[in-house]
Amino acid sequence: MKKTLIATAIAGALSFTAVAQAAEVDYDLYGSLRVKAVNVDGGELDIADNSSRIGIKAATQLNSGVTAILRFETYVNTETGTLGTPNKGRLAYIGATGDFGTVTAGRQWTPQYLWTSGKVDLLDHGSNPTHSYTYAGRQGNTVAYITPDMGGLQAAAVLVARDGAGVDGGNTGDDADAYNLALHYSADNFSVGVASLMYQGAVDENYTAVAASLNLGAATIAAEATSNGIEDKDTFEVAGSMGLSDDLTVLANFVSFEEGTQVAAEAQYKLGAKSRVALSAVVADDDAVDANESADSVAVSWRVDF
Repeated sequence: MKKTLIATAIAGALSFTAVAQAAEVDYDLYGSLRVKAVNVDGGELDIADNSSRIGIKAATQLNSGVTAILRFETYVNTETGTLGTPNKGRLAYIGATGDFGTVTAGRQWTPQYLWTSGKVDLLDHGSNPTHSYTYAGRQGNTVAYITPDMGGLQAAAVLVARDGAGVDGGNTGDDADAYNLALHYSADNFSVGVASLMYQGAVDENYTAVAASLNLGAATIAAEATSNGIEDKDTFEVAGSMGLSDDLTVLANFVSFEEGTQVAAEAQYKLGAKSRVALSAVVADDDAVDANESADSVAVSWRVDF
């Protein structure tokens, strides 16, 4: 949804001059409301939120020809009808992009997720359970640089610096709490990424992953191996999808935890360009259940995007 809707929505609260200034910026309001009915083995039926979100992206040209960008995204809780969660949203950053690459600052996805774990995060339920969002997902208090595309190759460097506990991996006691260095290469239908998040000070451990993805048209397969030195866990995950028709897609993953394994299967059916339903099942072995890594569950989910 473009800037015309945004301008209309704020016109009643802003002066004509302010609206005219806002018209120089390209806006995109977006979101996704997601609900699932899930039953975990040993628990009760729960009609729950499934990571709903709403956000806004904007871009404007600077005098130098560089493009300034911003993005704000927060949780939407379909159980309570509220925005956000206590002390933490999803994304909030500003930046600039041009021939030199992209620089961003604020709360943002790390290359650790975007270039490795994101490749296997395919299912609507039971997806990517090995990824630690606390240490390697969205991080606040960051400055990031990503190079331009150099024949399919890109590099990234991120600095995490918190003067206090923060809401993510916490304060390590060093000026620089963590560094994230990453490489990504893509060519045609294949891509591979490697990333290491190096925590300093009191933590002094690395979170490292390598992942690859192959798109075969109707089918996609991806794999990720992770060494989480912070929690002393080594994990492996393979995930894939196959389109059986224009509307029906089946997906599955196999996950090897530090202790135990999980298998998940899912069927997704499109109700339209911006909506789908899914039927999912997760089966975990006894070791994974005992280690609190996973549990048997079934879920029916529905999402509508805009």
